[in-house]
Amino acid sequence: MDRYWEANASATAPPAPSKTSGTYPTDGNPATVTPPTTPGEWWYYAITEEIRNTIVQLGGTPDFKQVDQLGKAIASAIAQGINGRANVKSGV
Repeated sequence: MDRYWEANASATAPPAPSKTSGTYPTDGNPATVTPPTTPGEWWYYAITEEIRNTIVQLGGTPDFKQVDQLGKAIASAIAQGINGRANVKSGV
């Protein structure tokens, strides 16, 4: 998983919004003329960076062609933690 946008992307990160509504997304409701939620550029950026940064911090190298890197990085970190605890208990 890495940054990848097929078209119409910017070379720079979007600015963080100055505030949030603190509400939840909706599919909209035509009967009440409520439009569906629009995530916006910051949401896409924030989600991508959260996932990408987790992969990097757990020792992975982001690759936009891989869609299982986050799970593998977390599983590897857990396994290393379990193995590290086992080594401490056994005095290794």
